[in-house]
Amino acid sequence: MNSPLKQDLNPKEKQELARLVYRCTMWVSISDEDGGGSSRSAEDRVLKKRMQTLYRNTRLGTNEREILGIILANSQYWKSWCEGLIDLMDEIARYQERIPPKLAEMIMALAMDVAMAFEERSAFSSFFVRAGFRIRNIFSSSGSILSPEEHASISPNEKAALKELAFALKVDVSGL
Repeated sequence: MNSPLKQDLNPKEKQELARLVYRCTMWVSISDEDGGGSSRSAEDRVLKKRMQTLYRNTRLGTNEREILGIILANSQYWKSWCEGLIDLMDEIARYQERIPPKLAEMIMALAMDVAMAFEERSAFSSFFVRAGFRIRNIFSSSGSILSPEEHASISPNEKAALKELAFALKVDVSGL
């Protein structure tokens, strides 16, 4: 199989990983209560747009594309997927062997976009410029480095959540 995943995934595993990817992004969103409902709405819009862009730019036939497709096709379940986030780190540990490095990097990129979403609402056009660079970085060997403006737009609670998520996924975020 041409998938970057080490193992072939069955449909149930893909569904579970799709749920896990979404839960990871919401872990960061829920970590910061600043902005209330308007920030949550902005985060949802940015996340959906970002996943659509990643889906279009991900190679056909890969498990990553299928997982993104599952997330996008099941948006009616997103609210229920956010229940019980307290168990997220245990879920990540349970699926650790099934999460390849590229998917873990994709999760972190999505989570960082969610962390910056509320700030992006006022400068939404700049998001699309940076999104292009970030997409390239997800699928390249070099990671993305946050600009000072991006770094400042992430709250201390979101930074802590991102670091905890990165540790669980075994992704280096030393620049955060």
